[in-house]
Amino acid sequence: MLQNLLAVAIFPLMPVYAEEVLDVGPRGFGLMGGVFGAGLLGSAAIVSVFGTHHRRSMVMLFTGLVWDLCMVGFAFSHNFPLSLGLLFLMGLSGVIWVNAALTLFQISATEEMRGRVMALYVLSMDMFLMGWLVGGALAAWLGNEEALMISALGGTPIMILGLLLSPALRRA
Repeated sequence: MLQNLLAVAIFPLMPVYAEEVLDVGPRGFGLMGGVFGAGLLGSAAIVSVFGTHHRRSMVMLFTGLVWDLCMVGFAFSHNFPLSLGLLFLMGLSGVIWVNAALTLFQISATEEMRGRVMALYVLSMDMFLMGWLVGGALAAWLGNEEALMISALGGTPIMILGLLLSPALRRA
């Protein structure tokens, strides 16, 4: 839940970067969204062909790290092609992370608890949209780069903490 709340500041800031930082306007913003979507589509194809590695927690850790590092790179990028590449990589990591998380929740829950666990999963995914509000508020309060750095700290470090505190998660 915390990852979905804290690690998504990129979304409310993409239009700001298109207009004020990268100076590419609405067409560039559309291209940014399209390239991110192409990464999502690419990772969906990868998952549909190859599936997810059996160590789903490690997949989540690796793809979360890719997401966070690309977001930090995007925060300081003033180069449009570089920013597009980073957004594409974020898209690639996004679907793989979500697939690993969803699969992990489903296979870890007992038959009688699966519905409740999946309800919690849906609730945690709904935090994604609240994360846009948090990201926008952080950017208004501290600045764009700072908001994206804080957002990155809300991703992988939370996963690492979960891995450190849960032997079962480390084995999953």
